[in-house]
Amino acid sequence: MGNNQVGGLAKRYGFTLRSLREYANLSVTGFSRLIKSSPAWLSYIEHGERVPSWQFVTTCLNILDRNNVPKFALQELEDLGRRLIMGKTFVCKAAVAVDLTPQPEKGGERSTKNGNGRKNGKHADVN
Repeated sequence: MGNNQVGGLAKRYGFTLRSLREYANLSVTGFSRLIKSSPAWLSYIEHGERVPSWQFVTTCLNILDRNNVPKFALQELEDLGRRLIMGKTFVCKAAVAVDLTPQPEKGGERSTKNGNGRKNGKHADVN
């Protein structure tokens, strides 16, 4: 799953969250107070500009459930949140894997030094 797919899911999650918050007649300020978040952070998520944590997703689900949002809508929000977070994790891990790819040393030679400053089992010069 690429960054574009995560961005698309973030927008869908945010749109769905905003729709359900409005269905429950909760303002941004009121809802953010209930979920113990800032209104700015909630707005970022609702506009698909940030990816929420799983704790954020579950807290929102609990608050919306207590405000009589239909179960099928909560299930959709949970599914989007789960897919979004899994996609973010996959993209982050893929980026780390690329960053950890060994690069050849300059000059085309491979060093035989190990982590102890030794070269081929003998002490390397420390000068």
